[in-house]
Parts: sequence; C-alpha cells; structure tokens
Amino acid sequence: MLRVTLFGKFHARAETQDITPTLGAKMQELLAYLLINRSRLHTREALADALWPEAAPDRSQKYLRQTLWQLQSALDKEVEAGHELIVGLEPGWIHLNPETAVWSDIEVFEQAFMLVRSVPGHDLTVQQAQVVSEAVELYQGDLLADWYSDWCVYERERLQSVYFTLLDKLMDHCLTQHQYEDGLAYGMVILRYEPTREPTHQRLMRLYYLNGNRPAALRQYERCRAVLDKEFQVKPVRTTNELYEQIRADRLEDLPTMASPVSSATAGVIVPETLARLQQILTTLETLHSAVQFQIDAWSGQPNTVAGGGCGMLQPN
Repeated sequence: MLRVTLFGKFHARAETQDITPTLGAKMQELLAYLLINRSRLHTREALADALWPEAAPDRSQKYLRQTLWQLQSALDKEVEAGHELIVGLEPGWIHLNPETAVWSDIEVFEQAFMLVRSVPGHDLTVQQAQVVSEAVELYQGDLLADWYSDWCVYERERLQSVYFTLLDKLMDHCLTQHQYEDGLAYGMVILRYEPTREPTHQRLMRLYYLNGNRPAALRQYERCRAVLDKEFQVKPVRTTNELYEQIRADRLEDLPTMASPVSSATAGVIVPETLARLQQILTTLETLHSAVQFQIDAWSGQPNTVAGGGCGMLQPN
C-alpha cells in the first residue's frame, strides 16, 4: 500500500520504505492534488491550469504529460509489482484510480467529518467521538504548510475550518461526558491557531469552572477580552459577559454557548473572525480597484491618478 500524509509536510511511503525523495516537487503536487480531490474526474486542461497557472495552455499541458509519466514511472519502481496504475487515464480525463490501495490522512480526516457533520457535539456517541479524536490526531500541521500554490492555500483554509469544527464537537462532547481535562486540551489547540475565537474561550471558561478551577475560568475571560481588544478593538459579546458574571458569582447556569463562527454567527453580532475576514476582503477589493484603474489609465493614455502607481503592470507599447 502507498501511504501519503499531507498534513504538515508531504510524505510518501511504499510499505515500509520512504519514497518521498524519489518524487520531485511537481510529482508531489500532482499526487497531492489528486488525493485531495479523490472523488473527482479532472480534464487535462483544468488540471494543467491548476498546477501551472502562469504557463500558456500548450506549455502547461506539456508539463502535465511529463509529470504524469514521471510520477507513474517513479511509483512503478517503488510500489510492489502488479499493482494497478495509481493515476487513471481516460481520453481527456485524469483521476486517481479507485482500484489502487492508496491511504491518505486527508481521506480519513474528511471521512470522519462526513460521519459527524450534522451531529452536534453533545450528541456524539462514544464511538463517533473516538473516530473524530483519531481524525484530529492526523492533523499534524496545516495542509502542505510549506506550499504556496493558489489551489493549496484554498484547501488549507478549508481543512483548517473542518479541523476547528471537529475540535468544537469534541469540546462539547467532553462537556457532556464530564471529561473536562480532555476538553481543555482541545480548546488550547484551537487557540494556538485562532486566539480570537470567542466560542472557544466560552467553552474553556465553562470547562475550567466545571473542573473545579474558578480562578482559571475568570482568567480565561480576561485573556479573551484582552485579545479581542488588541486584535479588533471590540468587546466580548453578551453571552460571554453573562457567563463571566455567573462564574464570578459562583453560580453557573445553562447559558447557550455562542455558535461556532464556521457554522453561524450570533444573531445581530459580527463575531471577530467575521469582522477580520470582512476587513481582509475590503483590503483586497481596494487593491484590485487600484490595479484596474491603473490599467485603464495606462491603456487610455491618461495620466495615472492612483496612489502608488508603480504596481508592476506593463505600459502599452
């Protein structure tokens, strides 16, 4: 069996042998792309454009043909003789051959998510929670953390959101099952990635209190308040403040936990994560507007009025 891990750093093994060094960078990228999109058929044109977006179409398809041949040749040498071809080829189409025995951490991770996607964390069975726990253990770092291709950046963000969703479910399961230490550990993992994630701070406050550590619960609120103020100049939402007052009064009630930002926002409130994303989109739109205006002025022969005109675009001959 070929085993490929994509979380953190690309790594491939055939049985017990590390074959990563035998696969060049583009062979790794092609195999990773097919594994992440395992259930899809790809046109040669779309696949070539995704992996060589800056090349002309004829050149990118030539690169694709070469890389396909190199990848299959390398795998033929390393994987046990008699196996099916890893990459399935049909006229005009390319896909990962479903008949081959290829294990990937991405596939196991996403199967776990599909299993519990519609199940609230507090309703997870012990068996479901175990599957999810094993899946999050596979997340040894962001997807292909040292790669910067556009397609990879998108998939990295998507899978990180899935990771947070699974950790949220495990935290709620731990609250229900009184497994407070485990729940705290899951929450700390989330905050290492997203320190401004307010629903996680709420869950941690509740877990600390129920675990008999009221001072830690109060300190968690202060950390939440400080990081929100530093990053976004906003205050905690009402439910966070109410939870804090209850813990301070040593009288915890069954307040609803703030919805996780990957699923929905609290009614009437823009949570910090949403606010940050909107600010990022606004910045991107402003940059695009400047670039488009510069190009219009250049081609119309008008003087450039956009600040920072040296954006690197070519002037017309």
